[in-house]
Amino acid sequence: MKKIIIPLMSILLTSCSVPTYYQVYKATPDNGKVTESKITFEDKKCKLVYNLWGEGGDFGFNIYNKTDNDLIVLTNKSFFILNGIAYDYFKNRVVTETSNVGSVITYNTYLFGNYNPTRFAGTNSSSNSISYAETPYMIVPPGTSKNLAEYIITNRLFESCDMFEYPSRKQIISLKFDRVTSPFVFSNLVSYVSNGDTSRIENKFFISEITNLPESELFKTQYVDNCGNKFYRQIKVAKDSSPDKFYITYFNKN
Repeated sequence: MKKIIIPLMSILLTSCSVPTYYQVYKATPDNGKVTESKITFEDKKCKLVYNLWGEGGDFGFNIYNKTDNDLIVLTNKSFFILNGIAYDYFKNRVVTETSNVGSVITYNTYLFGNYNPTRFAGTNSSSNSISYAETPYMIVPPGTSKNLAEYIITNRLFESCDMFEYPSRKQIISLKFDRVTSPFVFSNLVSYVSNGDTSRIENKFFISEITNLPESELFKTQYVDNCGNKFYRQIKVAKDSSPDKFYITYFNKN
């Protein structure tokens, strides 16, 4: 009779693991174009690109200047708006940036009294910091883009008696909403100046669907090769990621 041996560490990890769940949100943009990798809004002078996928919903955006002049984003007149409440992009902060500067030192070595022709490298490092006041605007040169990120959409679970908090695969229910019934209606209101003219564009969204899922229904584990070598590493990838979706992670500790 063969004995089946299971490593002790595997038993401990299995017994101590806490089931992971995800609340997945689907957002519907007003007048935005949704493709496989991005959500795009644009007017004659600029293009704003979003990808909400991630924990809490990243509501930062990339803004591209379509004109031949500098486009000046007025961050002091631009806002993230959630359920009718406006939040400032300009916060009048003092920003500190630190950079590390390193130099490589090479030297010959002697091992056990014998000369070793190998040159070993060591490093000297130092850091420099610079502080500056946040400006109330952001300049985007012609034909280039910049990112502006400050807020996520939500980090709190939406609770409802109409769906299971810890569903099995057969218990998965999706709640659907329109703009009137949605628990989250949000937008970015962006003001900018181009060629002396001030304009304002608003990118509007609402949450149209919320679903609670066990981890196995949102993510899968797969192996990927390491630059064509025979060594493989295991990674967790989303089965159905999309730029108009995001999620909140939670655990069943009962």
